[in-house]
Amino acid sequence: MSVVEPERAGERGETLLEISVEASVIGEVRPPGDGRVLVLKDGGRIDIEAVDQDEVYRILEKYGMGG
Repeated sequence: MSVVEPERAGERGETLLEISVEASVIGEVRPPGDGRVLVLKDGGRIDIEAVDQDEVYRILEKYGMGG
């Protein structure tokens, strides 16, 4: 996953394709005051709650592979 400025997304995507890496824009970083929202293909919106810990990090901690 990569975070790229919107005005450079096309350029970065082309660069990745040159090395056979497919890329897609999957979201946008918004100001904290906008909240967390999942926007559906049909334009519908679902509020998303923050989680205390990502599940990947929980597993890494459990099995001693965390930093």
